[in-house]
Amino acid sequence: MEDSVKDATKCSSVQQYNMTVSWDEMIEKGLGNFGWRQFLQCILVSVAMYFDSQQLFIAIYTDDYPTWHCTNHTSTCTSHSDICKLPKSSWSWDGPSSKTIISQFGLECASSFITALPQSSFFLGCLLGSFLLASLADTSLGRKNMIILSCLSMSIISFIIILSTNIWIYSALKFLIGFCRSSISTCCLVLLTEKVSTEWRFTVGIIEFVFFTSGYMSLPGLAYANRNSPWKYLYVWTSVPAISYSLIAYLFVTESPRWLLMQGRVKEAMAMLKGVPESGANLTENLPEEPPQQALHQQRLSLAEETSVSPTEMSLFSTQLCLQHNCLKRFNVSCCGGAMDVSTFSTGPCTEQSYLERSEVKKKEGVSFFQLYSSIAMLFRTSWAPKRMVAVMGLGLGIGMVYFGMPLAVGNLDYNIYLAVVFNALMEIPSCVVTYFLGNCSRKLSILAFSLGSGICCIVCVVIRNGAEGVKVWLAVASFFCACTAFNVFLIYIIELFPTCVRNTTASLARQAVVFGCIFSPFLISAGRKNNIFSYGVFGVVIICSTLTLLSLPETRGMTLSDTMDQQEKKETSC
Repeated sequence: MEDSVKDATKCSSVQQYNMTVSWDEMIEKGLGNFGWRQFLQCILVSVAMYFDSQQLFIAIYTDDYPTWHCTNHTSTCTSHSDICKLPKSSWSWDGPSSKTIISQFGLECASSFITALPQSSFFLGCLLGSFLLASLADTSLGRKNMIILSCLSMSIISFIIILSTNIWIYSALKFLIGFCRSSISTCCLVLLTEKVSTEWRFTVGIIEFVFFTSGYMSLPGLAYANRNSPWKYLYVWTSVPAISYSLIAYLFVTESPRWLLMQGRVKEAMAMLKGVPESGANLTENLPEEPPQQALHQQRLSLAEETSVSPTEMSLFSTQLCLQHNCLKRFNVSCCGGAMDVSTFSTGPCTEQSYLERSEVKKKEGVSFFQLYSSIAMLFRTSWAPKRMVAVMGLGLGIGMVYFGMPLAVGNLDYNIYLAVVFNALMEIPSCVVTYFLGNCSRKLSILAFSLGSGICCIVCVVIRNGAEGVKVWLAVASFFCACTAFNVFLIYIIELFPTCVRNTTASLARQAVVFGCIFSPFLISAGRKNNIFSYGVFGVVIICSTLTLLSLPETRGMTLSDTMDQQEKKETSC
Protein backbone atom coordinates (compact mmCIF):
# COMPACT_ATOMS: atom_id res chain seq x y z
CA MET A 1 0.00 0.00 0.00
CA GLU A 2 2.78 2.42 0.85
CA ASP A 3 4.53 1.89 -2.49
CA SER A 4 1.38 2.62 -4.43
CA VAL A 5 0.72 5.75 -2.46
CA LYS A 6 4.29 7.02 -2.87
CA ASP A 7 4.11 6.44 -6.62
CA ALA A 8 1.04 8.61 -7.00
CA THR A 9 2.12 11.92 -8.47
CA LYS A 10 -1.30 13.41 -9.19
CA CYS A 11 -4.63 13.78 -7.53
CA SER A 12 -6.50 15.72 -10.17
CA SER A 13 -9.85 14.19 -9.35
CA VAL A 14 -9.78 15.42 -5.79
CA GLN A 15 -11.91 18.51 -5.49
CA GLN A 16 -10.34 21.60 -4.04
CA TYR A 17 -11.86 22.55 -0.71
CA ASN A 18 -10.19 25.84 0.20
CA MET A 19 -10.16 26.99 3.74
CA THR A 20 -9.40 30.66 3.33
CA VAL A 21 -8.00 31.34 6.74
CA SER A 22 -4.77 29.77 7.98
CA TRP A 23 -3.38 29.93 11.48
CA ASP A 24 -0.67 32.34 10.36
CA GLU A 25 -3.18 34.68 8.77
CA MET A 26 -5.47 34.46 11.75
CA ILE A 27 -2.67 35.33 14.15
CA GLU A 28 -1.63 38.26 11.97
CA LYS A 29 -5.24 39.44 11.83
CA GLY A 30 -5.70 39.10 15.56
CA LEU A 31 -2.49 40.96 16.34
CA GLY A 32 -2.77 43.49 13.54
CA ASN A 33 -4.38 46.25 15.57
CA PHE A 34 -1.76 47.71 17.90
CA GLY A 35 -4.09 49.09 20.59
CA TRP A 36 -3.62 50.27 24.14
CA ARG A 37 -3.84 46.75 25.53
CA GLN A 38 -0.92 45.60 23.42
CA PHE A 39 1.00 48.78 24.17
CA LEU A 40 0.62 48.25 27.94
CA GLN A 41 1.68 44.63 27.55
CA CYS A 42 4.82 45.75 25.73
CA ILE A 43 5.58 48.24 28.50
CA LEU A 44 5.12 45.62 31.23
CA VAL A 45 7.39 43.14 29.48
CA SER A 46 10.05 45.74 28.65
CA VAL A 47 10.38 46.93 32.26
CA ALA A 48 12.32 43.73 32.94
CA MET A 49 15.05 45.10 30.68
CA TYR A 50 15.34 48.16 32.93
CA PHE A 51 16.41 46.05 35.89
CA ASP A 52 18.46 43.70 33.73
CA SER A 53 20.63 46.54 32.42
CA GLN A 54 21.23 47.79 35.96
CA GLN A 55 22.65 44.45 37.04
CA LEU A 56 24.64 44.23 33.82
CA PHE A 57 26.49 47.53 34.29
CA ILE A 58 26.38 48.00 38.06
CA ALA A 59 29.98 46.75 38.32
CA ILE A 60 31.15 50.00 36.70
CA TYR A 61 30.72 51.60 40.12
CA THR A 62 30.71 48.75 42.66
CA ASP A 63 33.91 47.17 41.28
CA ASP A 64 35.69 50.41 40.38
CA TYR A 65 39.16 51.27 41.58
CA PRO A 66 38.43 54.25 43.87
CA THR A 67 40.50 57.41 44.08
CA TRP A 68 42.84 58.08 47.00
CA HIS A 69 44.88 60.91 48.48
CA CYS A 70 48.03 61.34 50.55
CA THR A 71 47.51 61.93 54.24
CA ASN A 72 51.19 62.72 54.83
CA HIS A 73 52.43 65.07 52.10
CA THR A 74 56.06 64.13 51.73
CA SER A 75 58.34 63.45 48.82
CA THR A 76 57.53 59.75 49.11
CA CYS A 77 53.76 60.19 48.66
CA THR A 78 52.47 61.96 45.56
CA SER A 79 49.46 61.58 43.31
CA HIS A 80 51.60 59.57 40.88
CA SER A 81 53.02 57.19 43.50
CA ASP A 82 52.44 53.46 43.44
CA ILE A 83 49.96 52.86 46.22
CA CYS A 84 51.34 49.37 46.84
CA LYS A 85 54.79 50.78 47.66
CA LEU A 86 53.50 53.33 50.16
CA PRO A 87 52.98 52.73 53.87
CA LYS A 88 49.31 52.37 54.76
CA SER A 89 49.51 55.36 57.09
CA SER A 90 50.59 57.72 54.28
CA TRP A 91 47.43 57.52 52.16
CA SER A 92 43.67 57.11 52.47
CA TRP A 93 40.68 56.48 50.22
CA ASP A 94 38.51 59.34 49.03
CA GLY A 95 35.26 58.68 50.81
CA PRO A 96 34.36 55.66 52.95
CA SER A 97 36.58 52.59 52.85
CA SER A 98 33.55 50.54 51.79
CA LYS A 99 32.84 52.64 48.70
CA THR A 100 33.72 49.77 46.32
CA ILE A 101 34.71 46.14 46.71
CA ILE A 102 38.34 47.10 45.95
CA SER A 103 38.57 49.30 49.03
CA GLN A 104 36.43 47.16 51.32
CA PHE A 105 38.12 43.83 50.55
CA GLY A 106 41.63 45.33 50.41
CA LEU A 107 42.28 44.55 46.72
CA GLU A 108 44.26 47.67 45.87
CA CYS A 109 47.38 45.60 45.28
CA ALA A 110 45.69 42.46 43.97
CA SER A 111 46.41 41.13 40.49
CA SER A 112 44.23 42.02 37.52
CA PHE A 113 42.90 38.47 37.56
CA ILE A 114 41.49 38.90 41.07
CA THR A 115 39.98 42.34 40.47
CA ALA A 116 38.39 41.18 37.19
CA LEU A 117 37.14 37.89 38.66
CA PRO A 118 33.68 39.11 39.84
CA GLN A 119 32.63 40.54 36.48
CA SER A 120 34.10 37.62 34.58
CA SER A 121 32.20 35.28 36.90
CA PHE A 122 29.06 37.25 36.10
CA PHE A 123 29.51 36.74 32.37
CA LEU A 124 30.44 33.10 32.90
CA GLY A 125 27.14 32.65 34.72
CA CYS A 126 25.37 34.33 31.80
CA LEU A 127 27.02 31.90 29.42
CA LEU A 128 26.09 28.80 31.40
CA GLY A 129 22.59 30.09 32.06
CA SER A 130 21.96 30.79 28.39
CA PHE A 131 22.88 27.21 27.56
CA LEU A 132 20.86 25.52 30.32
CA LEU A 133 17.82 27.80 30.38
CA ALA A 134 17.41 28.64 26.70
CA SER A 135 15.21 25.69 25.75
CA LEU A 136 12.91 26.03 28.76
CA ALA A 137 11.27 29.13 27.28
CA ASP A 138 10.56 27.21 24.07
CA THR A 139 9.24 24.08 25.78
CA SER A 140 7.84 23.78 29.30
CA LEU A 141 8.00 27.21 30.94
CA GLY A 142 7.18 29.56 28.10
CA ARG A 143 8.28 33.14 27.57
CA LYS A 144 6.32 34.80 30.39
CA ASN A 145 7.25 32.40 33.19
CA MET A 146 10.90 32.41 32.13
CA ILE A 147 11.06 36.22 32.36
CA ILE A 148 9.39 36.34 35.76
CA LEU A 149 11.45 33.54 37.32
CA SER A 150 14.69 34.98 35.95
CA CYS A 151 13.97 38.52 37.11
CA LEU A 152 12.80 37.41 40.55
CA SER A 153 15.78 35.13 41.23
CA MET A 154 18.22 37.73 39.87
CA SER A 155 16.88 40.44 42.15
CA ILE A 156 16.79 38.21 45.25
CA ILE A 157 20.43 37.16 44.82
CA SER A 158 21.48 40.75 44.11
CA PHE A 159 19.97 41.66 47.47
CA ILE A 160 21.74 38.78 49.23
CA ILE A 161 25.08 39.86 47.75
CA ILE A 162 25.33 42.69 50.27
CA LEU A 163 26.20 40.01 52.85
CA SER A 164 29.46 39.17 51.05
CA THR A 165 32.53 39.26 53.30
CA ASN A 166 35.26 38.59 50.72
CA ILE A 167 35.95 38.58 47.00
CA TRP A 168 35.29 34.85 46.64
CA ILE A 169 31.77 34.95 48.05
CA TYR A 170 31.10 38.09 46.08
CA SER A 171 32.28 36.45 42.83
CA ALA A 172 30.19 33.33 43.48
CA LEU A 173 27.05 35.42 43.97
CA LYS A 174 27.85 37.46 40.86
CA PHE A 175 28.01 34.15 38.98
CA LEU A 176 24.52 33.28 40.24
CA ILE A 177 23.18 36.69 39.27
CA GLY A 178 24.54 36.25 35.77
CA PHE A 179 23.09 32.74 35.58
CA CYS A 180 19.61 33.90 36.60
CA ARG A 181 19.44 36.97 34.36
CA SER A 182 20.80 35.19 31.28
CA SER A 183 17.37 34.62 29.70
CA ILE A 184 15.71 37.94 30.47
CA SER A 185 16.76 39.96 27.44
CA THR A 186 16.19 37.10 25.00
CA CYS A 187 12.78 36.15 26.36
CA CYS A 188 11.65 39.78 26.47
CA LEU A 189 12.51 40.38 22.84
CA VAL A 190 11.00 37.09 21.71
CA LEU A 191 7.81 37.65 23.69
CA LEU A 192 7.43 41.21 22.41
CA THR A 193 7.88 40.28 18.76
CA GLU A 194 5.50 37.31 19.03
CA LYS A 195 2.74 39.39 20.63
CA VAL A 196 2.44 41.79 17.69
CA SER A 197 2.06 41.51 13.92
CA THR A 198 4.89 41.85 11.43
CA GLU A 199 4.09 45.54 10.94
CA TRP A 200 4.84 46.39 14.58
CA ARG A 201 7.67 43.94 15.26
CA PHE A 202 10.47 46.46 14.79
CA THR A 203 8.64 49.09 16.88
CA VAL A 204 8.24 46.90 19.96
CA GLY A 205 11.91 46.01 19.68
CA ILE A 206 12.65 49.70 20.06
CA ILE A 207 10.49 49.84 23.19
CA GLU A 208 12.65 47.15 24.76
CA PHE A 209 15.83 49.02 23.85
CA VAL A 210 14.45 52.23 25.39
CA PHE A 211 13.85 50.55 28.75
CA PHE A 212 17.26 48.90 28.63
CA THR A 213 18.80 52.32 28.01
CA SER A 214 16.77 53.87 30.82
CA GLY A 215 18.12 51.32 33.28
CA TYR A 216 21.66 52.01 32.11
CA MET A 217 21.16 55.77 32.40
CA SER A 218 19.74 55.44 35.92
CA LEU A 219 23.01 54.02 37.25
CA PRO A 220 25.08 57.26 37.15
CA GLY A 221 22.31 59.05 39.07
CA LEU A 222 22.03 56.30 41.69
CA ALA A 223 25.81 56.03 42.02
CA TYR A 224 26.27 59.77 42.37
CA ALA A 225 23.52 59.98 44.99
CA ASN A 226 25.29 57.23 46.94
CA ARG A 227 28.86 58.36 46.20
CA ASN A 228 29.61 58.66 49.92
CA SER A 229 27.85 55.40 50.82
CA PRO A 230 28.98 51.76 50.68
CA TRP A 231 28.64 49.87 47.40
CA LYS A 232 25.94 47.71 48.96
CA TYR A 233 23.45 50.56 48.69
CA LEU A 234 23.47 50.30 44.91
CA TYR A 235 22.44 46.66 45.06
CA VAL A 236 19.62 47.45 47.49
CA TRP A 237 18.24 50.29 45.35
CA THR A 238 18.26 48.12 42.23
CA SER A 239 17.06 44.79 43.65
CA VAL A 240 14.03 45.77 45.77
CA PRO A 241 12.11 47.45 42.89
CA ALA A 242 12.90 44.44 40.67
CA ILE A 243 11.30 42.08 43.20
CA SER A 244 8.15 44.21 43.22
CA TYR A 245 8.06 44.25 39.43
CA SER A 246 8.26 40.44 39.25
CA LEU A 247 5.09 40.13 41.31
CA ILE A 248 3.24 42.68 39.16
CA ALA A 249 4.37 41.01 35.93
CA TYR A 250 3.13 37.64 37.18
CA LEU A 251 -0.37 39.06 37.56
CA PHE A 252 -0.71 41.11 34.39
CA VAL A 253 1.70 39.91 31.66
CA THR A 254 0.19 37.48 29.14
CA GLU A 255 1.89 34.66 27.26
CA SER A 256 2.83 34.59 23.57
CA PRO A 257 -0.09 33.36 21.42
CA ARG A 258 2.34 31.75 18.99
CA TRP A 259 3.98 29.76 21.77
CA LEU A 260 0.57 28.69 23.10
CA LEU A 261 -0.39 27.37 19.67
CA MET A 262 2.87 25.47 19.38
CA GLN A 263 2.07 23.83 22.73
CA GLY A 264 -1.45 22.88 21.62
CA ARG A 265 -3.09 25.34 24.02
CA VAL A 266 -5.47 26.69 21.38
CA LYS A 267 -8.23 27.87 23.72
CA GLU A 268 -5.83 30.17 25.57
CA ALA A 269 -4.35 31.47 22.34
CA MET A 270 -7.75 32.15 20.79
CA ALA A 271 -8.97 33.90 23.93
CA MET A 272 -5.91 36.13 23.77
CA LEU A 273 -6.40 36.88 20.09
CA LYS A 274 -10.05 37.72 20.64
CA GLY A 275 -9.09 40.33 23.19
CA VAL A 276 -6.42 42.07 21.14
CA PRO A 277 -8.44 44.02 18.56
CA GLU A 278 -10.17 47.03 20.04
CA SER A 279 -13.26 46.27 17.92
CA GLY A 280 -13.67 43.05 19.86
CA ALA A 281 -14.09 40.98 16.70
CA ASN A 282 -14.44 37.25 17.23
CA LEU A 283 -11.60 35.75 15.25
CA THR A 284 -12.79 32.22 15.75
CA GLU A 285 -15.68 32.92 13.41
CA ASN A 286 -13.13 32.57 10.62
CA LEU A 287 -11.73 29.28 11.85
CA PRO A 288 -11.81 26.62 9.14
CA GLU A 289 -14.66 24.19 9.42
CA GLU A 290 -14.61 20.56 8.38
CA PRO A 291 -15.91 19.92 4.86
CA PRO A 292 -19.31 18.23 4.61
CA GLN A 293 -19.07 14.53 5.33
CA GLN A 294 -20.59 13.61 1.98
CA ALA A 295 -17.95 15.64 0.14
CA LEU A 296 -15.19 14.07 2.21
CA HIS A 297 -16.46 10.58 1.47
CA GLN A 298 -16.52 11.31 -2.26
CA GLN A 299 -12.97 12.71 -2.12
CA ARG A 300 -11.70 9.60 -0.35
CA LEU A 301 -13.31 7.33 -2.94
CA SER A 302 -11.71 9.31 -5.79
CA LEU A 303 -8.33 9.30 -4.10
CA ALA A 304 -8.59 5.57 -3.43
CA GLU A 305 -9.24 4.84 -7.09
CA GLU A 306 -6.12 6.73 -8.25
CA THR A 307 -3.78 5.42 -5.57
CA SER A 308 -5.01 1.80 -5.29
CA VAL A 309 -5.73 2.32 -1.62
CA SER A 310 -8.95 0.85 -0.32
CA PRO A 311 -11.67 3.26 0.85
CA THR A 312 -11.48 1.72 4.31
CA GLU A 313 -7.77 2.47 4.58
CA MET A 314 -8.30 5.89 3.08
CA SER A 315 -10.86 6.70 5.76
CA LEU A 316 -8.13 6.42 8.35
CA PHE A 317 -6.45 9.51 6.97
CA SER A 318 -7.38 13.00 8.07
CA THR A 319 -9.51 15.49 6.21
CA GLN A 320 -6.38 17.35 5.21
CA LEU A 321 -4.65 14.18 4.09
CA CYS A 322 -3.96 15.15 0.48
CA LEU A 323 -2.28 18.32 1.31
CA GLN A 324 0.30 19.67 3.54
CA HIS A 325 0.64 17.68 6.73
CA ASN A 326 1.74 20.85 8.50
CA CYS A 327 -1.37 21.79 10.46
CA LEU A 328 -0.22 25.31 11.18
CA LYS A 329 0.23 26.26 7.54
CA ARG A 330 -2.91 26.33 5.37
CA PHE A 331 -6.09 24.27 5.25
CA ASN A 332 -6.45 23.10 1.60
CA VAL A 333 -7.73 19.64 0.75
CA SER A 334 -5.48 19.10 -2.23
CA CYS A 335 -2.69 16.68 -2.94
CA CYS A 336 -1.96 17.95 -6.42
CA GLY A 337 1.58 18.88 -7.22
CA GLY A 338 3.49 16.08 -5.55
CA ALA A 339 3.59 12.46 -4.54
CA MET A 340 1.96 11.34 -1.35
CA ASP A 341 3.83 9.58 1.38
CA VAL A 342 1.57 7.77 3.81
CA SER A 343 4.30 7.80 6.44
CA THR A 344 4.04 11.56 6.69
CA PHE A 345 0.28 11.79 7.02
CA SER A 346 -1.42 12.78 10.23
CA THR A 347 -4.20 10.52 11.43
CA GLY A 348 -6.08 13.34 13.10
CA PRO A 349 -7.79 16.34 11.54
CA CYS A 350 -5.90 19.63 11.64
CA THR A 351 -8.62 21.50 13.44
CA GLU A 352 -8.99 23.34 16.67
CA GLN A 353 -10.44 20.22 18.22
CA SER A 354 -7.30 18.21 17.42
CA TYR A 355 -5.18 20.88 19.09
CA LEU A 356 -7.38 20.73 22.17
CA GLU A 357 -7.02 16.96 22.30
CA ARG A 358 -3.26 17.28 21.94
CA SER A 359 -3.26 19.78 24.78
CA GLU A 360 -5.05 17.33 27.07
CA VAL A 361 -2.62 14.55 26.14
CA LYS A 362 0.36 16.82 26.93
CA LYS A 363 -1.11 17.72 30.30
CA LYS A 364 -1.54 14.05 31.17
CA GLU A 365 1.82 12.88 29.90
CA GLY A 366 3.85 15.79 31.19
CA VAL A 367 7.21 16.82 29.78
CA SER A 368 10.27 14.61 29.92
CA PHE A 369 13.78 15.84 30.55
CA PHE A 370 14.76 15.33 26.92
CA GLN A 371 11.66 17.17 25.68
CA LEU A 372 12.75 20.22 27.66
CA TYR A 373 15.76 20.52 25.37
CA SER A 374 14.14 19.18 22.21
CA SER A 375 14.40 22.56 20.48
CA ILE A 376 18.20 22.22 20.40
CA ALA A 377 17.88 18.86 18.64
CA MET A 378 15.60 20.47 16.03
CA LEU A 379 18.48 22.65 14.86
CA PHE A 380 20.43 19.58 13.75
CA ARG A 381 17.61 18.02 11.77
CA THR A 382 18.26 20.36 8.86
CA SER A 383 21.45 21.25 7.03
CA TRP A 384 20.92 25.01 6.97
CA ALA A 385 20.15 25.65 10.66
CA PRO A 386 23.50 24.63 12.23
CA LYS A 387 25.49 26.57 9.63
CA ARG A 388 23.36 29.63 10.17
CA MET A 389 23.67 29.30 13.94
CA VAL A 390 27.47 29.22 13.78
CA ALA A 391 27.54 32.32 11.58
CA VAL A 392 25.19 34.19 13.90
CA MET A 393 27.27 33.28 16.95
CA GLY A 394 30.44 34.52 15.27
CA LEU A 395 28.76 37.81 14.43
CA GLY A 396 27.41 38.17 17.96
CA LEU A 397 30.81 37.56 19.54
CA GLY A 398 32.37 40.57 17.80
CA ILE A 399 29.47 42.96 18.30
CA GLY A 400 28.90 41.93 21.90
CA MET A 401 32.54 42.32 22.92
CA VAL A 402 32.49 45.99 21.95
CA TYR A 403 28.94 46.68 23.12
CA PHE A 404 29.53 45.37 26.64
CA GLY A 405 33.25 46.03 26.83
CA MET A 406 33.24 49.75 26.02
CA PRO A 407 31.10 50.81 29.03
CA LEU A 408 33.26 48.75 31.39
CA ALA A 409 36.41 50.35 29.97
CA VAL A 410 35.47 53.96 30.78
CA GLY A 411 37.78 53.86 33.81
CA ASN A 412 40.77 53.57 31.47
CA LEU A 413 40.08 56.97 29.89
CA ASP A 414 41.25 59.01 32.89
CA TYR A 415 37.96 60.91 32.82
CA ASN A 416 35.11 61.58 35.25
CA ILE A 417 33.47 58.19 35.62
CA TYR A 418 29.97 59.61 36.17
CA LEU A 419 30.09 61.80 33.05
CA ALA A 420 31.74 59.08 30.97
CA VAL A 421 28.93 56.64 31.77
CA VAL A 422 26.33 59.35 31.10
CA PHE A 423 27.86 60.02 27.67
CA ASN A 424 27.81 56.32 26.84
CA ALA A 425 24.28 55.88 28.12
CA LEU A 426 23.05 58.90 26.17
CA MET A 427 24.31 57.26 22.99
CA GLU A 428 21.71 54.54 23.50
CA ILE A 429 18.94 57.08 22.77
CA PRO A 430 20.06 58.19 19.29
CA SER A 431 20.98 54.57 18.66
CA CYS A 432 17.36 53.54 19.31
CA VAL A 433 16.13 56.34 17.04
CA VAL A 434 18.47 55.29 14.26
CA THR A 435 17.46 51.66 14.76
CA TYR A 436 13.81 52.65 14.34
CA PHE A 437 14.48 54.34 11.00
CA LEU A 438 16.49 51.31 9.90
CA GLY A 439 13.31 49.21 10.05
CA ASN A 440 12.87 49.34 6.27
CA CYS A 441 16.58 48.97 5.51
CA SER A 442 18.60 45.86 4.87
CA ARG A 443 19.50 44.08 8.09
CA LYS A 444 22.83 42.86 6.73
CA LEU A 445 23.98 46.21 5.38
CA SER A 446 22.96 48.00 8.59
CA ILE A 447 24.94 45.61 10.79
CA LEU A 448 27.93 45.74 8.45
CA ALA A 449 28.11 49.54 8.28
CA PHE A 450 27.84 50.19 12.00
CA SER A 451 30.12 47.31 13.00
CA LEU A 452 32.87 48.62 10.73
CA GLY A 453 32.37 52.14 12.11
CA SER A 454 32.69 50.89 15.68
CA GLY A 455 35.83 48.90 14.92
CA ILE A 456 37.55 51.80 13.16
CA CYS A 457 36.88 54.15 16.10
CA CYS A 458 38.34 51.59 18.51
CA ILE A 459 41.53 51.26 16.49
CA VAL A 460 41.92 55.04 16.21
CA CYS A 461 41.74 55.23 20.03
CA VAL A 462 44.90 53.14 20.15
CA VAL A 463 46.69 55.27 17.57
CA ILE A 464 46.05 58.58 19.35
CA ARG A 465 48.84 59.52 21.73
CA ASN A 466 48.44 60.11 25.44
CA GLY A 467 47.32 63.59 26.38
CA ALA A 468 44.40 63.81 24.00
CA GLU A 469 41.99 62.22 26.47
CA GLY A 470 39.09 64.38 25.29
CA VAL A 471 39.43 63.05 21.75
CA LYS A 472 39.67 59.49 23.04
CA VAL A 473 36.49 59.92 25.04
CA TRP A 474 34.49 61.04 22.02
CA LEU A 475 35.97 58.32 19.84
CA ALA A 476 35.00 55.76 22.48
CA VAL A 477 31.50 57.27 22.61
CA ALA A 478 31.23 57.09 18.80
CA SER A 479 32.40 53.49 18.83
CA PHE A 480 29.84 52.63 21.48
CA PHE A 481 27.07 54.35 19.48
CA CYS A 482 27.90 52.29 16.39
CA ALA A 483 28.11 49.11 18.44
CA CYS A 484 24.74 49.88 20.07
CA THR A 485 23.04 50.33 16.72
CA ALA A 486 24.62 47.20 15.28
CA PHE A 487 23.64 45.25 18.40
CA ASN A 488 20.02 46.48 18.25
CA VAL A 489 19.63 45.44 14.63
CA PHE A 490 21.42 42.16 15.37
CA LEU A 491 18.89 41.26 18.08
CA ILE A 492 15.99 41.75 15.67
CA TYR A 493 17.89 39.97 12.91
CA ILE A 494 18.33 36.75 14.89
CA ILE A 495 14.62 36.75 15.77
CA GLU A 496 13.76 36.78 12.07
CA LEU A 497 16.28 34.10 11.07
CA PHE A 498 14.63 31.20 12.92
CA PRO A 499 11.06 29.88 13.46
CA THR A 500 8.99 29.95 16.65
CA CYS A 501 9.78 26.39 17.70
CA VAL A 502 13.47 27.23 18.16
CA ARG A 503 13.45 31.03 18.24
CA ASN A 504 14.15 31.47 21.94
CA THR A 505 16.80 28.76 21.85
CA THR A 506 18.66 30.24 18.88
CA ALA A 507 18.44 33.75 20.30
CA SER A 508 19.91 32.47 23.55
CA LEU A 509 22.67 30.61 21.73
CA ALA A 510 23.54 33.80 19.88
CA ARG A 511 23.73 35.62 23.19
CA GLN A 512 25.99 32.88 24.50
CA ALA A 513 28.49 33.88 21.86
CA VAL A 514 28.06 37.51 22.90
CA VAL A 515 28.65 36.62 26.54
CA PHE A 516 31.59 34.37 25.71
CA GLY A 517 33.47 37.39 24.38
CA CYS A 518 32.44 39.37 27.45
CA ILE A 519 34.10 36.84 29.76
CA PHE A 520 37.50 38.00 28.50
CA SER A 521 36.61 41.70 28.41
CA PRO A 522 37.37 42.41 32.10
CA PHE A 523 40.86 40.91 31.74
CA LEU A 524 41.48 42.87 28.53
CA ILE A 525 40.28 46.06 30.19
CA SER A 526 42.52 45.44 33.19
CA ALA A 527 45.52 44.89 30.92
CA GLY A 528 44.50 47.95 28.91
CA ARG A 529 45.20 50.28 31.83
CA LYS A 530 48.84 50.11 30.79
CA ASN A 531 48.43 49.76 27.02
CA ASN A 532 45.19 50.46 25.12
CA ILE A 533 46.08 47.99 22.41
CA PHE A 534 44.99 45.15 24.73
CA SER A 535 41.52 46.66 25.16
CA TYR A 536 40.45 49.02 22.39
CA GLY A 537 42.80 47.46 19.85
CA VAL A 538 41.45 43.95 20.40
CA PHE A 539 37.87 45.22 20.43
CA GLY A 540 38.31 46.88 17.04
CA VAL A 541 39.94 43.91 15.33
CA VAL A 542 37.39 41.39 16.63
CA ILE A 543 34.27 43.32 15.62
CA ILE A 544 35.62 44.01 12.11
CA CYS A 545 36.52 40.35 11.56
CA SER A 546 33.11 39.19 12.81
CA THR A 547 31.32 40.98 9.95
CA LEU A 548 32.69 38.37 7.52
CA THR A 549 30.01 35.97 8.76
CA LEU A 550 27.33 38.14 7.13
CA LEU A 551 28.35 36.68 3.77
CA SER A 552 26.68 33.36 4.66
CA LEU A 553 23.48 34.81 6.16
CA PRO A 554 20.25 35.65 4.28
CA GLU A 555 18.36 38.94 4.26
CA THR A 556 15.18 38.95 6.41
CA ARG A 557 13.73 42.43 5.95
CA GLY A 558 9.96 42.28 5.47
CA MET A 559 9.68 38.53 6.01
CA THR A 560 6.89 37.16 8.22
CA LEU A 561 7.78 34.97 11.18
CA SER A 562 7.58 31.21 10.70
CA ASP A 563 6.42 28.74 13.33
CA THR A 564 8.08 25.48 12.27
CA MET A 565 11.36 24.46 10.67
CA ASP A 566 9.51 23.23 7.57
CA GLN A 567 7.77 26.57 7.13
CA GLN A 568 11.05 28.43 7.44
CA GLU A 569 12.77 26.21 4.91
CA LYS A 570 9.91 26.34 2.39
CA LYS A 571 9.63 30.11 2.73
CA GLU A 572 13.31 30.64 1.97
CA THR A 573 13.26 28.12 -0.86
CA SER A 574 10.38 29.94 -2.52
CA CYS A 575 12.16 33.33 -2.26
